[in-house]
Amino acid sequence: MYHLFIVLVFSLYSVTGLAVDKNLTYQNPDQKPDASEIAQQVYFVNHHYAFANLESAGKKTEQLAIYHFTDKLTKPSRVFARRYLSHDLSSEGVKSRDLVHFTSGKQRGVGILVTDFQKQGRPMGVSIWLPALRKVRTFTEPEHHEIWGGSILTYGDIYLRRPDDEVHELIAIKQMDECAVSVEYEDETFFKKNRIPSEDCTNKGKTVYLLKSLHKQKNWWYEYRLRWIDQKHYTDYRTEYFKDGKRVKLMTKSWYPLDKSDPRATLWHYWYVRDEQSQQQSLVVLPRESIKFNTDRKERFWSEATLRKLR
Repeated sequence: MYHLFIVLVFSLYSVTGLAVDKNLTYQNPDQKPDASEIAQQVYFVNHHYAFANLESAGKKTEQLAIYHFTDKLTKPSRVFARRYLSHDLSSEGVKSRDLVHFTSGKQRGVGILVTDFQKQGRPMGVSIWLPALRKVRTFTEPEHHEIWGGSILTYGDIYLRRPDDEVHELIAIKQMDECAVSVEYEDETFFKKNRIPSEDCTNKGKTVYLLKSLHKQKNWWYEYRLRWIDQKHYTDYRTEYFKDGKRVKLMTKSWYPLDKSDPRATLWHYWYVRDEQSQQQSLVVLPRESIKFNTDRKERFWSEATLRKLR
């Protein structure tokens, strides 16, 4: 069970990044970046390297909410969590640290600290606080192709896939004509009560790169994926995964910029994933009012000592 929670840590702030420098220089569209450079910029955005730190905490309406829908009639599973991510660390060789505290369900009280290192190829350090045992345990990284808790996500989708795991090709520069879709579910009362967002169409009309990424591994669960990527902000609005000529999975994200000097300083409100065969759906929601960034929180907060203090 706790192995599942480790995956969840990465699914939202995605702290791993062995192949991309957290100080990667922004490339203006006028510089005409190639496909590989675009993929690196997207990775930078998804891992929030434009911020010194980020956190989402407070009461449940100010925390991350993760839903998984097996069908349109059954209530989804739901998890809430407080989260804290930092890239501004003085420890030698450390790239980032991410701490999560689960506040609901069977995992209530569980805390996880993930350390990502500067050295390429070095596995991440993962420490988990188990309240029932009142002990901290360590875990290793899962395999890319493993399924996350029987859901529609793989560990690679969530955090392990790096730009150099694929071969990239810029197909076109075009206008975005699709919305960031949200979950399809028949219980409107549940939607309103849980503040589940409807589809976001603010990205329509934006100029995007259409990027094709072919996985280097043969017989992978997908052959290639198509991504619609904002030309200015490098936010990935839409991703479609293909196998044997058929779309097997769809992922869309709702992004909003923060009007900072770096156009990549953007945050997502939600991201949505649907398996095209089973029609199962997953939704991750990050309330806008919950986010604080570039705070003066002390570096010592990201430690096992903090895990042991969780209640």
